Amino acid sequence: MIQVHITEDQKMMVEFLSGFINASGIATVSGASYTLAECKEALKQYTPDVLLLDVGLPDNNSNNFCAGICREYPGMKVVIFTMHNEYSIVRQVLEGGVRGYILKDSKSEEVIDGIAAVMRGEIFLCREIEELIKQRSKAPETPLRLTAREKEVLQLLVAGYTNQEIADKLFISVKTAEGHHKVLKRKFKAKNTVVMTNMAKKMKLVL
Repeated sequence: MIQVHITEDQKMMVEFLSGFINASGIATVSGASYTLAECKEALKQYTPDVLLLDVGLPDNNSNNFCAGICREYPGMKVVIFTMHNEYSIVRQVLEGGVRGYILKDSKSEEVIDGIAAVMRGEIFLCREIEELIKQRSKAPETPLRLTAREKEVLQLLVAGYTNQEIADKLFISVKTAEGHHKVLKRKFKAKNTVVMTNMAKKMKLVL
C-alpha cells in the first residue's frame, strides 16, 4: 500500500481525503499535519511515499518549502493539492521538484490517479492544470533579450557564484552585481535565483 501523508489546514478536508484514499485499495493515509511546521516535524519521524500538500498554508512560504522538502527527501513524491491555479505557482513548484499538481475541485478519482501516477515515476497534472499549461505553451512569448554583461552574470549565477564572487571575477562593485542579478530575475519573471537558473538551462541560454 502506498503511504500518504496529508498536510492541509482544514480538518474537514483532511477527513474527506482520508476517507476516499483509504477506500481506494492502493493507498492509505499514514498521517496528517495542519501546518508546514507540523509537516516538518512529522517527516523527521517517518517518510511517506507521497506527501499531499496544500501550498496555501499561512505559516510559511509554501513554494520555498516544497523545493526544500524535495531536496531533503528525494525518494518522497510531493503532490500539490490546492485551490491556486496560477501558472506562475504551477511552474515554480514543478521546477522545484514537485511531481503532481491537483486542484481541490478535482474529482476524487483524479487524486487517486495522481497518487498512483507519481509512484510510477510520472508527472501528474489534473485536467484543468494540464489545459492551463497547454494554453500557455501556445501563447507567443517575447524573446528574452540580455546584454553581454547580463549573460556573463547569468553564467556565473548558474555556476553557483555569489554576488560578491561575481563582482570580484568581473571587476565590478557588489552593488552593480546585485543590480544585474535583480534585473535578470525581473526579465525571467522568476521569484528566486533557483527558478531563474533552471529556466536559463531549459532555454539553453547558458552552457
